[in-house]
Formats: sequence, C-alpha cells, structure tokens
Amino acid sequence: MRALAEFVMQGRAQASFVAAVSSLVPLVSSAVIALVLLRRGLYDGLIVFMWGLLFALFLIGFYGREGSAVLLLTLAPALTLIIATWAAAVLRLTVSWENAVIVGMIVSLVGGFGVLWACEVHLQNVEDTLRELFLQIHQEQTRQGLDAAALPQAPGKAFIAGAIGYSCALNAIFGLAIGRYWQAQLYNPGGFEVEFHNIRLSIVLSIVLLVPVVYLLNRDFGGSWGNLIALPLIIAGVSLFHWFVKQWQLGQVWLVVFYIALMTLKPFVWLIVASALLDSFFDFRGRFKSIGNGSL
Repeated sequence: MRALAEFVMQGRAQASFVAAVSSLVPLVSSAVIALVLLRRGLYDGLIVFMWGLLFALFLIGFYGREGSAVLLLTLAPALTLIIATWAAAVLRLTVSWENAVIVGMIVSLVGGFGVLWACEVHLQNVEDTLRELFLQIHQEQTRQGLDAAALPQAPGKAFIAGAIGYSCALNAIFGLAIGRYWQAQLYNPGGFEVEFHNIRLSIVLSIVLLVPVVYLLNRDFGGSWGNLIALPLIIAGVSLFHWFVKQWQLGQVWLVVFYIALMTLKPFVWLIVASALLDSFFDFRGRFKSIGNGSL
C-alpha cells in the first residue's frame, strides 16, 4: 500500500489515473482523493476527485440500464467519493476528526435522502423483488413448521436508501482514514496513530446524536438510518478501543477479534456506541493520563 501511496504522490496525473480506475473499489479511490487533498490542498484534491467522479458517472451510465438493483449499486461509488471529499476537506481545514466524521455523516444523510427521492421507482422495484423472495422463503419455512411471524421481513425502500447512505459513509470514512495513514507513513511517521487514538465526541454532540438514533431504531424503516447517524459514535468507540489495545499492549489479535465482532454481531456495535457515550462524559484517556501523572 505504501508503494501505491508513493505512486499517487508522484503527480496529479498518476493520482487521477488511480482514482479513476479504482472507482469500482470506492474505498481505494476515496483514500487516494483524501491523500492528495490532505497533502497538496483543495485544488489538486478536487481535480483528482473530478476524474474519479467522472469514471463513477460513466459506470452509472453504462451499467445503470441493467436493472434497478444494478443502478443503485453503481450510484454507491459516486456518493462515496463525494462524502470522502467533503470529509477530507473539513479534516484539512479544521484538523478535527470529530468535525470530519460529522460532516461525512451529514453528507451521507443528504445523499441517502437524495437516493430516496430521485430513485423512488428503482427502490420500489428492488423492494418488490425482495418481498417476493422473502415470501418464497417464508412459505418454505412455514411448510417446515416454523413460525412465519418470527421470520425477518423484507426491507422497505426507505430502509434500502438508508443502507446505501450508511455503506457509502463507511467506505468514505475508512477511505479517509487510509488516506490519512498514507500521509503519515510518507511524511509524518506515527502521526496518524496519535491522531486516531484521540477521537472523542463532546457531551453535547453525543446527546444530539443519541436522540434521533434511539427514535429511529424503534421504527421499521429506521435501522439503517439509525446506524448512519450513530456513525460518529461508532468511530469514536473504535478509536477508544485502538487506544486501549495500544495502552495495554494487548497485541494485534485483539483488533482482529474486535473487527470480526464489529462486522458480525449487531449488539456489539451498540456496545461500542455505549463506550463512546461514556467516554464523552468521563474522558477515559484523560483520566488515565491523570492517574499516570499521580493526580485525578
């Protein structure tokens, strides 16, 4: 990955080329855009972004006729690049991961609502297809004597739009983190670790995020939107765990287990959110430093 970062930083043409050809893998493309924008400034970053976006729009035009599901999938790279560019610009201007993640979340919300409004027909087509699929599964399970009421229901179009926004936000923020990591590798070794290990949300911001998350999680369509709004808390919780592993020298295997649990166990995600909320109130890292200095 370092070799790719070095190639990207050789010039605007190289960076634009990589951003364009990697649009099918928006995590890489967003990382390239973030690296250029963070290191060389907004002008160069926007040029690289435009080349990546141009290729992403080409994908929409070329594959978008293959069906509603394919069209929605091809929208994801373009939306991811837009979110990553906004977040990277804010990180460069404010040097604040809190601000960058919040802006990324807001842009993702706007993008999700935009998909819901502009692609309503395509979302409805996907919803109808999923409903037919789930109906067949339910009928099969009912014949086997299982309770149909306990089986999962097909997601609606609002949920699908929120899921698109959430997945794009995840790709964009982790792409931004990779870009920042590359920048630190090339120009400031160790700088990313210090920066990432200190992401912490303010008490007010945590409460402001928590209220809509709790409301949405009690709605049929709100699960994906709740996850999206909770993203800054998730990132803060991930940061706290990375700091904990580093501070206690627990080893990389703990991080591997952590990310496996984060991706596979939904209750674990909310445990991470809860840890970020508690950290907002009690500042665990600050308290640990105070103890280490012999005071509280």
